[in-house]
Amino acid sequence: MAKRKKILVAPLNWGLGHATRCIPIIKKLKEKGYEVIVAASDRPYHLLKKEFPELTHIYFPNYEIDYPEKGKMGWHMFKMAPEVFRQTGKEHRKLKKIIGRYKIKGVISDNRFGLSSKQVPCIFISHQLQLEMPKGWGVFKRLVNWINLSYMKRFDAIWIPDFEGEHNLSGSLSHFKHIPQNTTYLGLLSRFSELSGKEVKETGSYDLLISISGPEPQRTILENRLTEQALKLPYKTLMVVGKTEDGKDSVDITDKFKKVAHLNAERMYSAMRDAKYIICRSGYSTVMDLAAIGQKAAFIPTPGQSEQEYLAEKYKNEGLANFMAQDVVSIEQLIAEYENYKGFGGFDAGPAILDNCLDVFLQRVETHTPIKYSKNSGL
Repeated sequence: MAKRKKILVAPLNWGLGHATRCIPIIKKLKEKGYEVIVAASDRPYHLLKKEFPELTHIYFPNYEIDYPEKGKMGWHMFKMAPEVFRQTGKEHRKLKKIIGRYKIKGVISDNRFGLSSKQVPCIFISHQLQLEMPKGWGVFKRLVNWINLSYMKRFDAIWIPDFEGEHNLSGSLSHFKHIPQNTTYLGLLSRFSELSGKEVKETGSYDLLISISGPEPQRTILENRLTEQALKLPYKTLMVVGKTEDGKDSVDITDKFKKVAHLNAERMYSAMRDAKYIICRSGYSTVMDLAAIGQKAAFIPTPGQSEQEYLAEKYKNEGLANFMAQDVVSIEQLIAEYENYKGFGGFDAGPAILDNCLDVFLQRVETHTPIKYSKNSGL
């Protein structure tokens, strides 16, 4: 019996979204008969290990970037840039060793820029081909995006988890004039896409679901702020705090307020599907999860994270979802204005697109040849 070929799947560790949207990819690869090796760190490592305990998991350290509690995010990231480049190179060299040790035949990287290789076909997943800059930093946008795309073009193909055309979720982040030719739009890439209509484990009936995620210290700041407010409100509330490394399942704060460290895909689907109100970060993977089940939400962007701030403003302007800044957030106000927004219905999950993209990639894996695309002269 021939040995199954091994595919490395490696998400970025900035929040949980990069890891959650790798879940449908891992499931598809397993269905197609491939052995998946997962390379991740921190909370994404724990999340994917809980979702797929039967797989081989490599603790693969990511870029050591911290978010300031106070101060300007743009200036902070500018100072960290040399370290990011250094760690990207280190990541690239470590990949070469992993390919040799585990006999990897293909790589799927979700936003890890160092995981390209000339040895095997490599895919890069991102919805941010064009980065949003913090206010006052627009002068650097052209340079930053040139660097961003130059790293992506080292990969054989770029997969964009969104829809091509005007009816899309990512806006100008992945829709612009000179999109690279080696890109494919996947449609929704959500862990919930295949759960719609299926019987899943119920999490209980809650009026309000609060989902906390993202990098520290902002994750903890938001958890504390919303906990203080939720305790004073009459709603039956479930707060998912996004700490996948925590072994505790749940804690009943009061008879109406429960905190849980983490929910797997099925239980989170149940919680989001059944909640009357949802308050969460405007992370892109969370938005795709909402779109997969046609739900509403109100957003609190991570302070200084330009992508989340851009998306929150985009959705508010389109009448899809409200948002408030973290330092002035009010649960009562978000709920009072909740019905003024229509939510994320009307987006087709499009699982066949992912299937087709994987088939093209795996054909190259089987033939030991890279995925060839013509160069885009406009870039």
